[in-house]
Amino acid sequence: MGDPQGEGGGEVERGSREQGRRSSLGPGHAEHDPIAALLRRNRRWADSVARARPSHFAALAEGQSPSLMWIGCCDSRVVPTEVLDLGLGEVFVHTNVANLVKPDEGAVLSALQHAVEVLRVEHVVVCGHTRCAGVEAAVSGSADGPVAEWVRPIREFYATQSAKGVVFGQDSREELDALCRANVVNQVSTLLETEILKRSWERRRAPEVHGWLYRVEDGLIEPLCRRSPEQALTAVSATDQH
Repeated sequence: MGDPQGEGGGEVERGSREQGRRSSLGPGHAEHDPIAALLRRNRRWADSVARARPSHFAALAEGQSPSLMWIGCCDSRVVPTEVLDLGLGEVFVHTNVANLVKPDEGAVLSALQHAVEVLRVEHVVVCGHTRCAGVEAAVSGSADGPVAEWVRPIREFYATQSAKGVVFGQDSREELDALCRANVVNQVSTLLETEILKRSWERRRAPEVHGWLYRVEDGLIEPLCRRSPEQALTAVSATDQH
């Protein structure tokens, strides 16, 4: 996907974000107010973007027209515009713990409805990631309070599959990452059953739905499955990934 506000805009934004990464937020700078430091960085970033592209923020203020919706985990290591090398206004984002799509959960459904019916995105991605603490908490039973209830579908899926003798991996890390993949495919299946998506497919034959896994250990995205109105849910083969 290109830069809707002009070539090079994403690079300006990302370059300015990279400046001063070793700021007063880092170790050894406890004497500085971290919130004040964030606000100073925001000012530097906004000034830098405005100097490079004077009309950039004015164009964004007129509205957004992303072609992609991203439903992902709220893990700080997985920032959609960073990992996709895109800029402001190019991805419509909803995140929650363990990238779940629940048919009775208002936040994800309202975001999906806005993306599909108002923004008319062409693609919806459900993206999980390796080493997901939400998936791990579901399997280990270590979560309590609201988190325990939130990840209950993952825990139930794991228990059901284990009772059938399914083995997800040879060690704990391999098992966790395999469960992260399975969770993405499950959430895509749930997404496909929403009335919002069914309605959109009937009216405009879009969007296409994708299941991805972001690998935090190497920064690469692993496509897992995809579905369009004309095509049943299919796994993505290794040859399709290149």
